Amino acid sequence: MNDHDNNDRENNDDDASFPHFEVIDNDDLLKDFFSDESEEVPAPFASFGMATRAKAEPEAPPAPTPADATCVTIFPTPVPQDIIKKHAGRKGTNNRIGLFAELNQPLPLAEPTTLDMAPLVARFPHAAHAINEMARVFNSRQRFGKFIRPRPIMLAGPSGCGKTSLARAFFEHIGLPFDTKNVASIHDTFYLTGNHKGFSESGPSQVIERIAMTRCPNMAFILDEVDKVSNNLQHGCLQDALLAVADKKEAEHFRDYWLDLDADLSWLSWVFTVNDLDRVSPALRSRCTIIPLEAPKPEHMPAIAANLMREIEAERGLCPGWYHLSTFELRALGEVFQGDLRTFKRYVEAVADEQEDNMARA
Repeated sequence: MNDHDNNDRENNDDDASFPHFEVIDNDDLLKDFFSDESEEVPAPFASFGMATRAKAEPEAPPAPTPADATCVTIFPTPVPQDIIKKHAGRKGTNNRIGLFAELNQPLPLAEPTTLDMAPLVARFPHAAHAINEMARVFNSRQRFGKFIRPRPIMLAGPSGCGKTSLARAFFEHIGLPFDTKNVASIHDTFYLTGNHKGFSESGPSQVIERIAMTRCPNMAFILDEVDKVSNNLQHGCLQDALLAVADKKEAEHFRDYWLDLDADLSWLSWVFTVNDLDRVSPALRSRCTIIPLEAPKPEHMPAIAANLMREIEAERGLCPGWYHLSTFELRALGEVFQGDLRTFKRYVEAVADEQEDNMARA
């Protein structure tokens, strides 16, 4: 009898050494444990000292890739503040270096305000093909839903066919800031690369200066007469320097010699005008979209004459429609029209001057 009581007492002691577990359904346990809404650990696990499980935090969205970004930082490595403060308020070339602080932060890419080329085709009826090809380069946002780095454009055609005027009018029409530079007289690469501080007239790249002034990382640069640049053995050839900005991968790390910093110029829009493609290096030609531009034909003359009249009116500060071309005047202009717009504009100006004299005598 005593042995039986002792055995029962020992069994009771063994049961007391273990905690008492409640019977829990497996499905309910898993649902509670893995649910994001559950803030507390189920009671059986809490009895062993497990901490309360916090709610799962939502994952952060992935960072946008450069191709999807709508902002560009020109200087990934910021321009040192001591350089900016040193030249702030100075006169001359270096007084614009204070603007470089804007390039240390992301700048929004400018989007074309319109892609309706009908008004531009009416103004340049002989260049409809070139206008449509240029518009195709800049409508990537509309076609693909994101910004795509534009390929450099090379407008090739005879002298006086309106290449530079067309490029200016195109960027004015789509609302993109631009800068025009005739590079026929440039004998070095400093316009693009800047020059070393050892020179007395040293300064940073004029291209980067223009970006700082417009605060537009994808502004356009129109370089006129690229086929006429000289090859200076001491200071380099501009055509060779343009290879670094015409290739988008290289342009992401373009070196400014004066600042001694890399700049991201890969989003800039470039238009080169040339008369003779044979005088352009094959390496530069291969990096560009070449668009031929022919001289206007006689059937284009009436529209061109009317547009030149509107241009003359704007230059003289007159209201549109101040001058009117009669049938006789159009016939006379048609006899002297040779397809050279520069020469033809002088004839149209002579007609406008004659009308002014007639108004004064009336």
